Amino acid sequence: MSRVPVVGFSLKNYINTVTATRTLVQQLDELCGQERSIEQFLLPSLGTIESVSYRLFRNQSRIGLGAQNIAPAANGAWTGEYSIETLAELGGRYVELAHHERLQYFHEDAAMVNRKLKLTLGFQMVPVLCIGEGEQRLSADGFRNKVGSLLSQYLAGVADEDVGRIIFVYEPGWAIGQSEAASAQEVYRSMATIRDLVKTIAGAEAAKQARLIYGGSISKASTPAIVDDQNTDGIFVGRFGHQPANYQAMVEEVKAAKLN
Repeated sequence: MSRVPVVGFSLKNYINTVTATRTLVQQLDELCGQERSIEQFLLPSLGTIESVSYRLFRNQSRIGLGAQNIAPAANGAWTGEYSIETLAELGGRYVELAHHERLQYFHEDAAMVNRKLKLTLGFQMVPVLCIGEGEQRLSADGFRNKVGSLLSQYLAGVADEDVGRIIFVYEPGWAIGQSEAASAQEVYRSMATIRDLVKTIAGAEAAKQARLIYGGSISKASTPAIVDDQNTDGIFVGRFGHQPANYQAMVEEVKAAKLN
């Protein structure tokens, strides 16, 4: 396939000390840090990004570095927010945007997401744009209408060629924190709809280039079925990756499904 498979890993605020983070990153790097066929990125707790940067670059790891959030402007009176200028200096390349928890707990609206998205693209970084239907499962038409509206607002004013640089994460709110992921069939239908919506908004080439990955309680058990789909380019790992061997197994499952 022409799109490079991708595996992202967010630590959220589960692992927040420098010592614990360094240990995990070292283990991840030893297992997967020289993998060349799968694009990987790690989003540590914001307070540990500098430490992770040092560890990854010292080891010449191929695991990319990113942030779970940024301020909507590179510089200014954004008290308590994380600046993309800092991420750039530390060699970060990925920025997570519009995660369900950011929308739910911090009340970020589509206009705020759009500002952050444009800022990320302007810094030549990769937006990791989360999209989903929220807390309730929707009918096919309901899903298309809601997600289509969100995408139209998030992508407003973004050049079509830049849309192709985005990693879209399908992460339904109702699956986050659950014991298992959405079913493979649910993911297949949703991914097909999202790619079709990107095509409608930004054109066929953007839809062809953009990568779509699944997040939401993904585990090594659910990975093989979910990535066995032409529209699904990888996965976005959460707490099930806290055991490095599990993370490695998921990387290998994506590699087997997309490259063999």
